[in-house]
Amino acid sequence: MDQVKRQLEALNGLPGVITVEVGFDILNVGASCDVALYSAFENQAALDAYQEHPDHLVVKEFLGEVTKERYVVDYAL
Repeated sequence: MDQVKRQLEALNGLPGVITVEVGFDILNVGASCDVALYSAFENQAALDAYQEHPDHLVVKEFLGEVTKERYVVDYAL
């Protein structure tokens, strides 16, 4: 999990990224996930560019290898 955190948080500083934060579950109950990712972007165009950025694609591939389940919520303010 520490490697997941390091790799994801290393994406801070990419163009259009406001923040990438990773936290670990502290409750360990049945409804919990092990890792939570919060990321914010300047706008939709920045998120779209991030999705295709080579650094993100490397991390995405790694996550695919170590992830059992994934849940996503994207929202705009």
